[in-house]
Amino acid sequence: VAGRLRSTTEQVTDTNFLEIGPRLAKRILDLIENYGQDSPAGQVLKISQEELGTLVAATRVSVNMQLKSWEREGLLETGRGRLVLLDPTGLSRVAEAE
Repeated sequence: VAGRLRSTTEQVTDTNFLEIGPRLAKRILDLIENYGQDSPAGQVLKISQEELGTLVAATRVSVNMQLKSWEREGLLETGRGRLVLLDPTGLSRVAEAE
């Protein structure tokens, strides 16, 4: 119970105080850790941009713009209802840029 409360408190704090980039990066890393699947290219997460937006209290458009930026930087690849994490260290740096 304490772990869930701590996690929920952290999510609320992130939503209120972090910009979309770090907030989204933290959530993707958490989801990959818990639900990611190994592939030759990297860790795959099956999730839509709309679902990601709901999880980080952002619009699908904002999520799309951020994911495309990270795609250009080589941090991840996006596809229909999935993303592939190519550079976990790079995305971790974004998540820590609080």
